[in-house]
Amino acid sequence: MTNIHQFSFQLAGFIFDVYGPRKMHIGLNKRYQNCIVNKARHTDFVLYIKHKPGIRESTADPTLSVPFLHHVGASCYAQTGFNWKVIKEESRTRFEVPSESKTSIIEVLIPHSVQKNTIYLHMDAGDSSQLLPYPLDILLLYHLSQWHPLLIIHGAGLHMNHVGYLMVGQSGAGKSTLSGLARQAGAHVIQDDRIVLRKIKNKWFMFPLHLTGQELPEGRALSRIYRLFHGLSNQSIPYNEIDGMKHLLTHLVQFPSWKSPYIHQIGLLHDLVSKYPFSALFFTPDYRALNFLSHVIRNRPIDPVSTQESLHHSLKSEWF
Repeated sequence: MTNIHQFSFQLAGFIFDVYGPRKMHIGLNKRYQNCIVNKARHTDFVLYIKHKPGIRESTADPTLSVPFLHHVGASCYAQTGFNWKVIKEESRTRFEVPSESKTSIIEVLIPHSVQKNTIYLHMDAGDSSQLLPYPLDILLLYHLSQWHPLLIIHGAGLHMNHVGYLMVGQSGAGKSTLSGLARQAGAHVIQDDRIVLRKIKNKWFMFPLHLTGQELPEGRALSRIYRLFHGLSNQSIPYNEIDGMKHLLTHLVQFPSWKSPYIHQIGLLHDLVSKYPFSALFFTPDYRALNFLSHVIRNRPIDPVSTQESLHHSLKSEWF
C-alpha cells in the first residue's frame, strides 16, 4: 500500500513528516493541534505509520531503567492498565505504549542505523487519530537526547521582555509560584515543571516537554539560569562553572545507565553553564521578584537572542 504525506508537526523544535496509507485516517491528539505545521523546507524525522490491528503488550523485559520514566510508567499503567516499555534490540529500539483508547498497544521502531531520522509506528486503525498518546512524546524526546544536543530539565521556562529564564529548584522552591506571577504579568511561560533544552547553532533554546493543550510548541532562546530559594528579600548570588554544573546535574531528568550518553550529557551541561550566567535567586513570592529580575537585566545587559525569527533562522540549517 502506497504511503502518502499526511501532515507535518513539530515537537521540541524537531520537524516530523508523517506518512501513512491513503485510506488510513491519521491525526494528532487534541493537545497537539497547535504543533501542526506546513510541510517544512527541512525535515528532521520521517514517521511512517502502518496499520497493524490488535497489538498486545509483549512479554519482553524493558531495558531502560530511569526513575523519572518509571514514575511516568506507573502513572501510565494506572490510567490504561498497560505498561509502557523501551526494549533495546540488536538492530533497533522498540517502544510499546498504550493507545489512548486503552484497547491496544502502539509499537514504535527506531533503527540503529546511520539513518536515525526514520521512525516506524505500528498502530490499530481505530487509534490512528491519536498519534502521540502519553507518554510517547516524552519517550521520543528522551530517546533523541542520546544523539542530539538536548537536555531535559526539572525546571520552569519563562520569557519576559525578550529575555529567556530557566528556573530550577527542588519541589516547593517556587517554580510554579514565579511562573504564575510571570504569567499574570503577561510573560510567556514555556512550562513550569519540565523543560527541554536544545542547542541549535551554538545557542540554547527552551521548549515544553509535554503539551497539555495550554502550552505553545514554539521555543524561546535562553538568556539566564537561576536556582530558586524562598527569601525575605530579592537577591542573586552567581555560581562558578563547577558549582553550576553540579547544581544543574541534580535537576537533569534523564540519567542513562550506560557510559556514552552520560558523557554526552556532561559535555552539554558544561557548554550550558559556560555560555549563560547561572545564579542562586532568593526571592519574595510577589511582583517584587519580577521587578528585581528586570533590574538585574538593565544593570547587566545581555544579548537577548530570543525572537521567534531567530529561532526559525537557527533551525533552517540545523542537523547538528
